[in-house]
Parts: sequence; C-alpha cells; structure tokens
Amino acid sequence: YNIIVSNPPYILNNEKQFIKSNVLDYEPHSALFVPNNEPLLFYKKIAKLAKHMLEPNGKIYFEINEKFGLQVVNDLKSNGFISIELRNDIFDKPRMVRGGL
Repeated sequence: YNIIVSNPPYILNNEKQFIKSNVLDYEPHSALFVPNNEPLLFYKKIAKLAKHMLEPNGKIYFEINEKFGLQVVNDLKSNGFISIELRNDIFDKPRMVRGGL
C-alpha cells in the first residue's frame, strides 16, 4: 500500500461519561473504546503491520486521542517510521499523526 489511514478505537473506557449521546447511541462501543490499561493497543498493531505492508515512501495517518500523541509518535519511531508529524485539529488539540517509511 502507498497510504494507510486509520481511526482506530482510542477513547478510554473511563472517558465514556464524557462522550455525547449522539455518538454513544449510534456507534458500536467496540469501534470507540479501549481498555484503560492499553490505550495504544490498536496503534501498536497497525504500526507493526504497516511497516511490512507499506511500499517504500509509503505513509500512515492516524486519528488519535489527544492524551497519547507523543506515545504514538514514539511507537512509530520505534517501528522505523520517519518524517513523523503530530498535528492539531481545528480546536488546536493534538489529534493526528503522520509517519512515513
């Protein structure tokens, strides 16, 4: 692949109380929530798979929980990604990470 884009589950179970009902009522909880003790569960797996599935110069893009931006960046680095960038959303919160091979 040249590009992998992912918005995996990233809301901690203990953050459910802060999620609006229009999300909770219509999205499967398995698509939203991660265990409190494994917030990067899906990012780690996707990064490992992407390292082997991306073409040279391929890119990966993640939507993230704003609390874990630096940890996602460090995980990508440890998996051999370069040109990693943590970006803010329209509310100026760190919510996107990009990396390349």
